[in-house]
Amino acid sequence: MCTTGGMRNQEIADAIDYDESNVWNTMTTLQGSGIVEQVPVPGPQRWRLTAPYRQEFRGAGEFLKAVTTAPAKQRPFLDRAAEWATRLEARGLAELTTSRGEVTELHVSIPGERSPLVTVNVPSSIWLFGGMFSKRAPRAEARVRELIGQQLTGRLTVQKEKRTDELLDALTAAYEEAAMGRTGAE
Repeated sequence: MCTTGGMRNQEIADAIDYDESNVWNTMTTLQGSGIVEQVPVPGPQRWRLTAPYRQEFRGAGEFLKAVTTAPAKQRPFLDRAAEWATRLEARGLAELTTSRGEVTELHVSIPGERSPLVTVNVPSSIWLFGGMFSKRAPRAEARVRELIGQQLTGRLTVQKEKRTDELLDALTAAYEEAAMGRTGAE
């Protein structure tokens, strides 16, 4: 929803593992608060964050700038996560965008898709999107679940002690699985 083109109700529902029928009610409530707006385009209804909450940049550059403002003890994780994401992008497994609003987020999206499997943000969180895992990387989902010790539903914040290199390896496998589905390779 950080892009000017926004997202359809179904895309929002898939990204957060939410029932599509509830998305409209949620979006209209957020619209009343000035947080989201309808995108004025023909076709299916689309929603986006309002301008004060939305700035989007290609790549990880703006994210890396924001990392320098994070508390010193958070930076090693943020640097590792950014390095991991840029390696995925170099391999053609991900497209990176950075959005700035109340927090700065690095969206690690499957090429050609708006919804990411993973988002990393400053000051220091990593979010996994359960609906995208079940849709695009169901085999890798089991290993990720094992490493974080909980089900992948909705938008899940990974606990600090679970943010390991082993988790980043499992997330790499998820992006590799999604790429195989995209190319039809097995």
